[in-house]
Amino acid sequence: MLPPDVQAAFTLIMNMYWQFLTLGWPILEKKKYHRTDTKEVKDIGFVKTTVLQRLGYIPVFFFLVEFFAKEEYPGPYRGVEKGLLVLYQLLTGLSIAQMARFIPSSSFHAIYNAFYVK
Repeated sequence: MLPPDVQAAFTLIMNMYWQFLTLGWPILEKKKYHRTDTKEVKDIGFVKTTVLQRLGYIPVFFFLVEFFAKEEYPGPYRGVEKGLLVLYQLLTGLSIAQMARFIPSSSFHAIYNAFYVK
């Protein structure tokens, strides 16, 4: 157990700088209801492992909650997996054509444009 003064300092730091850890996942209202089924991202386990090993839990969580989940991105894939693919592409420097290993390049291009250009 930590001494009371250390615990108080830790709690203060957590409340000041790390409050995003207690936030829930942002919920977006769907604008389009024409798609009911989601597709699986090929090799998503590899993407998750790579991103986790390079960044750790907190930076990935922060990116997904604070940056990526603020908008709805096109494509029949889960929003979290789209965010992980964007992070993976940032970490590895792969081109849009090389990202076709996971999802079709046209789908990744649409996500890429929605995230970077808009």
